[in-house]
Amino acid sequence: MADRPLIDHDYKTPLEYANTPNMDRLAKAGLLGQLDPVAPGVRPGSDVANLALLGYDPAKYYTGRGALEAMGAGFNLSPTDVAFRCNFATVDDDFRVEDRRAGRIRKGTSKLAKAVNEIKIDHSFVTGMLVDDNDAVIVRSTIDLARNLGLRVVAEGVEDQATWQRLAELGCDQAQGYYLSPPVAAAQLLAVLRHAQTPMS
Repeated sequence: MADRPLIDHDYKTPLEYANTPNMDRLAKAGLLGQLDPVAPGVRPGSDVANLALLGYDPAKYYTGRGALEAMGAGFNLSPTDVAFRCNFATVDDDFRVEDRRAGRIRKGTSKLAKAVNEIKIDHSFVTGMLVDDNDAVIVRSTIDLARNLGLRVVAEGVEDQATWQRLAELGCDQAQGYYLSPPVAAAQLLAVLRHAQTPMS
């Protein structure tokens, strides 16, 4: 229930300014004091603080905001899924963050959305996805996330047919890597495209 003081409200927070007879009655009849909802010295962010107030030990149950945000948005997560939470942000010419909340961005939103209409999976995960369980989970979860958000997925670093086929089975849209073609000069590009693999499906 915390907030920032507002000039229009005599520099009081909305809670301080509001008429709260029921809360005042509770406060008058109850005991007041300082509470450490998580632990002494631990900053009670909205995520861990709410878990603690509901009786869950954040040290045991908290895995990051991604999972909470995903569940709140209606995504079905399995125990092996990885959920990330991201914010759009605006930066100045020196890449200092000016505003870290997309909700306050009013201009250029269509350009911003267009710039992130696909997700690329880094080659460091793709090259090991057939032999490393953690890499496989990250690749699968990223493709599932993109599907749920209506985004296209591009996998980097496809080096063999087995990886290509597994990505196709998972629903990856596009891929790049030496299995498809090594780097070529611009003059050779058209010839390579004529003999390119069919789209992943």
